Amino acid sequence: MQKKFEDRGFSIASVVNRYNYGPKSPMSDETKTPEAKQAEEDMRFMSASRFVGEQFRWELIDRAQSWLPARHQVKQAYDERLQYDPQGRILVLHDGMPWADHLYNFEKETQQPQGVAPHVLYVLFPEDKPEGKWRIRAVSKENGGFENRKDLPDAWKGVRDEQLDQVSGIQAASLSTPPASSEETRHSMVHWLWRRRRWNCKGRRIKEMKGWIHTRPPKREFDRLVWGC
Repeated sequence: MQKKFEDRGFSIASVVNRYNYGPKSPMSDETKTPEAKQAEEDMRFMSASRFVGEQFRWELIDRAQSWLPARHQVKQAYDERLQYDPQGRILVLHDGMPWADHLYNFEKETQQPQGVAPHVLYVLFPEDKPEGKWRIRAVSKENGGFENRKDLPDAWKGVRDEQLDQVSGIQAASLSTPPASSEETRHSMVHWLWRRRRWNCKGRRIKEMKGWIHTRPPKREFDRLVWGC
């Protein structure tokens, strides 16, 4: 498939560029005095300057108050991820924060021990408070990309509440569209990911082995059914 459109990002430069010409004035340019034309140009310049200054201010505040402090919390969660999955494919955060940049950096910087997956597949974080609803986000293959390392089953897409309970076999599940979904508690969300083994990579339901509902399945069989597509 060949694309027939531009996919450049919406950037500060593209916004500022619009101020170079501005909206068309009802008054024809031929009837404007040089002073009027210069006044309009100065006005557009000041508008562009205010816009860039405001964006720089918010970026600086975000970096100082959110992005930088999040690094320590993401690192702590990254170091503790093996308690949720033996191969470290689930990252659990106890608060919403900008985690993506830090996660990709830690994955590049960290030498993984034998038996530990090189990449995190899912990130869990509370929607508001830890005792409330939790959300799960599939990690994209590239930072800022739209293709995930491991999507949730296709059969779960676009359904929520009671309908999702029936499809997934898990009570109190809530899912909109990938890569995000929400669950009532962190514990049940982790269990929800483990229960994902009941679906293969194409979203078709697979037979659940007796005794797997409340306990983890044998590791080799679990990896074959859930992770090893």
